[in-house]
Amino acid sequence: MNFANLILYSLTQFFGLFIAKEFLNSWDQEEILKITQAQNPLGFLIYALALILIVIFLLYFREKPNFILKSFISLIVWAGIAITLQLFLPVLTSYFLSIFFIWLFFTLREIWFHNLVIVFSVSGIAGLAGLNFSIWAMILILAIVSLYDYWLIKSQRHMFHIAGNFLKEHIFLGLVSPKTCQGYFCNFKKDDFKYNNYTLLGAGDLAFPLMFASSVLKHSSVNEAIIVVLFGIVGLFSVKYFIKRSRLIPALIPITAFLILGYIFTVLF
Repeated sequence: MNFANLILYSLTQFFGLFIAKEFLNSWDQEEILKITQAQNPLGFLIYALALILIVIFLLYFREKPNFILKSFISLIVWAGIAITLQLFLPVLTSYFLSIFFIWLFFTLREIWFHNLVIVFSVSGIAGLAGLNFSIWAMILILAIVSLYDYWLIKSQRHMFHIAGNFLKEHIFLGLVSPKTCQGYFCNFKKDDFKYNNYTLLGAGDLAFPLMFASSVLKHSSVNEAIIVVLFGIVGLFSVKYFIKRSRLIPALIPITAFLILGYIFTVLF
């Protein structure tokens, strides 16, 4: 397990918990997600303009390879960054600024910026989404996704086919951690860029554990959510004892096991 992935995973989990807590507090105060701007003609036009700009951006890539893939990633980045920025900026400003982040994500292809966008995007989406699920629902979701992850590992041809669609376009929806600090300043577009010099951790391995911790935060307490996150970090650390050949990390299986152990620990103690 790449130590940098462990740090970035931890950063995503704790930052996502912070986002979830801030939104939860705002919900309690009946201040969250008041889209009052959209209730008047000017606000509606501004929101419509934001959507039009996104469509224009996506149309720019319509003749590019893997247009659907890039469209999906664009929407993930836009939504995640917008949610995160709403904690610090007005809603409309967050929407428009997140569009700018999409453009940067596909043009400034250095590893450090890629990871920064992934951390902010996943923290925003997963931190907020987890508040909408019960703890038991999230346990079921984690179990199902982990079984799917296990199936991908067993049928490696399918797993590498999915990963190949990302990697051949030098686009990966997840963390990319180099072996050296200099690697963070490498560019995806360089001809000599090779993924075997990096450790990959998919966005799902970040998002689903955060959603579970966010659910625990809502239905239990901050302290219990932090304990669950810490157990998840231990689960990710244990991955290195399971990986021998593949550089694509089957991380969700041990992470899920330790997340559930962490939740059991909070219930018992």
